[in-house]
Amino acid sequence: MYLNRFHLIFAVVLFFLVYSCTSVPKKVETAKPRPAETRESPAVPDEIDKEMKGNVKALPSEEVQAAIPEAVDEEETEESELPREEIKVASLPKEEEKKSLEIFTEILGLVESTEDRETVMPKVEGLYEKIITEYPTAPLAQESYWKLISIYVDEYTPPNYGKAELRYGEFINKYPKSYYRGFIEDTLGNSYYKNSEWNNLLNLTAPAYEKYLESGKQPSASMLFMYSEANYQIGNMREAEAGYTILADKFSKMIVGIKAKEMLKQIKKSRD
Repeated sequence: MYLNRFHLIFAVVLFFLVYSCTSVPKKVETAKPRPAETRESPAVPDEIDKEMKGNVKALPSEEVQAAIPEAVDEEETEESELPREEIKVASLPKEEEKKSLEIFTEILGLVESTEDRETVMPKVEGLYEKIITEYPTAPLAQESYWKLISIYVDEYTPPNYGKAELRYGEFINKYPKSYYRGFIEDTLGNSYYKNSEWNNLLNLTAPAYEKYLESGKQPSASMLFMYSEANYQIGNMREAEAGYTILADKFSKMIVGIKAKEMLKQIKKSRD
């Protein structure tokens, strides 16, 4: 009986040994980490996708993109790093300017203090002479020359052309490119014209006419008219006609241009 049990146990053990050797073990699947979920962009229909791609503008080239920050930096540099020399500060008036202004103010006070100009003219004349003599670099010195010449030709009876021409010569030598030169020449010229000083008028205006012929730059209408008038009155008809012709051509709508056309007709009539 015990023998039979032994055989039975032995058979069972042998069976399990044989089974475990012949059967293929199954592969155990280990849990893998789950990848992080990513949201996919919604699908775009083909028609819309094509339209969107067609509307997208090309990005700037690398050269353009590189230039953009440089341009910004350049602007900032221009604003923040301006050379100090370019920043101009108004300078204080010089001593000559202050002194000349004080004298000029005194002159205005004298002229306004009385209705009888003859009583104050000698002192006014002396003060203008003081400005041009003692303060020649002051801006008011140039204007003072004009004021003095105006006194000589308008306040004197008869006009003192000797003094006026002397001061005019000084002025030209000191300030050849002065803004006041035109005012002085018009003042002298008008006085010569009014008093029939034709030779003096011709001497004054001839340089302006000759400069026009040389340079071709448009001359002063008043100087050219007085040049033409002086020549006409002296009897230089050829020069007068040349001057009137320029006036009629370049200043046709001005009074001097209209007057020049009339004079050209008169010259032509005198020849017929």
